Formats: sequence, structure tokens, C-alpha cells
Amino acid sequence: MKRSLLFASLFSMVLIYPLSATTLEKTRVLTLPLQGIKTLSIDAGAGFLKVSGNEKATEIHVKADIRIKEPTQQDCEKILQNNLRLSLVKRGDKAVLTANFEEINHIFTFFSSNDTLAAIDLTVTLPKKMDLYVDDGSGYAQIDSLDGSITVDDGSGDLVIRETSGWLSIDDGSGNLTVEDHKGDAKIDDGSGELVVRGNWGNLVINDGSGNLEVLDTRGDISVDDGSGEIVIRNVTGSVKISDGAGNITVEDVGKDFIVKEDGSGSIKSVRVKGKVVEP
Repeated sequence: MKRSLLFASLFSMVLIYPLSATTLEKTRVLTLPLQGIKTLSIDAGAGFLKVSGNEKATEIHVKADIRIKEPTQQDCEKILQNNLRLSLVKRGDKAVLTANFEEINHIFTFFSSNDTLAAIDLTVTLPKKMDLYVDDGSGYAQIDSLDGSITVDDGSGDLVIRETSGWLSIDDGSGNLTVEDHKGDAKIDDGSGELVVRGNWGNLVINDGSGNLEVLDTRGDISVDDGSGEIVIRNVTGSVKISDGAGNITVEDVGKDFIVKEDGSGSIKSVRVKGKVVEP
């Protein structure tokens, strides 16, 4: 009897909620002149984000690819009209790009996938020397070819930053994080996921929650406060200081001191350290 009732309930849900969905796709382009603007601030929700610097840029240029997935075309159009927040405006010496959706009451199907039902993919071009602030919700993000200061608050999804210079500050929630060829000091607060830093020209401060950490080819000092995961650091001109919870530590080719302040569990291996080696 219980099995019959369960089957009847499932069958009625299939009848009530459609198995298929409609996807609405729109592209919008936003531009803003550069006069008096020093910083671009981006508030982005779900979707892909790519930000690139261009020394020949004469404006801030944004290409927004909008995707909405709902049971019917009418539902998609309602969300586009009522819930989309997409704008690029000047506020003082700052340009503010907003690209997200207000809270949506989705109509879910019983057999719906886990795909994001409303997202905006952003491709942004700005001058190389402009400062950048990013508050990103979820999805893959990439920032490259910028010479201004960069501050990133990233929720979830992989993040790649390459060929940048100036002050770099990253607060990353979850997902893999890669920083390549950054010329300047950097501070990274990473929640979970693999963290790789290659070719950093400056001092590096890392607070890493969980996941493996790899730092290669750094011209400066490195300070690491790590929760769990393997740590590998190679080819550093300055000193290396580590406080570690759990996981093996491997350090090679260090120009100055190698100091382990705290070590919970895991092995410690150091090779070719020119300064003093201090372990607990």
C-alpha cells in the first residue's frame, strides 16, 4: 500500500511539474568613458567572469551574456524584466558594475538538474593601470594583464589571476586558486581548494584553510599560516615562515631563513636553505 502511494505521488509530481525547461539567452553590452575614473568595482553573482587590462582601452567595456532557465518562455521573460540587475555607472572617481539577479522564486521540476537557473557571464575590458575591486559570487573567474591594485572577494568557483602588478589582495571561499606572474606584494586568504602561486615578485602572505599549497619562484619573503594539506615551496630569494596544522612540508632553494613556528602533523623536509633552519 505504501509503495502504491509513493508511486502515485511521484507520478502526480511528474504531471504537475514539466520535465523540460526553456533557456533564454540574451547579450547586452555596457560601456563607460574613462574621464575621472580611477577604480572599477564589480559586484557579480553567478556566472563566468573575465577581466582583462588593455593599455589601448579608451573606455570600460562590458559584454554580458545572460542565461535564464525556467519551465516556460514567459517565466524566463518575467525574471529578465523583474529580477535582473545589470548596470555600469560612474560614482565619483569609481565605475560600478552590477551584474546579478534579485531573489528569484524558481519553479523547480522534480527531475531538474543542478544547473544554475539564472546566471550572467561577464567579459570586461579596462585600462591596464586602473585599480580593480571584485565581489564575485560563484563561477569561474579570471583576471589578467592589470597594473593597478587588485582586491578580490570570491565566493566559490576556480579563480585565476595572471600577469598583474601592484598590490594584490584575495579572499577566496572555495575552489582552486592560481596566481601566476604577479609583480608586487600579495596577501591571500584561501578557504578550501588547491592554491598555486608561480612567479611572484614581492612578499607573499598566505592564510590557507584546507587543500594543497604550492609556491614556486618567489622574489621576496613568504609567510604561511596553513590548516591542512601538503605544502610545497621552491626557489625563494627571501625567507620562509610557516605555521602548519596538518600535512607534509617540503621546502627547497631558499635564499634566507626557513622557520617553522608550529607544526601539527606531517613530515618536514628542507633542502638548500642558505639561512638558518628552525623547526619545532
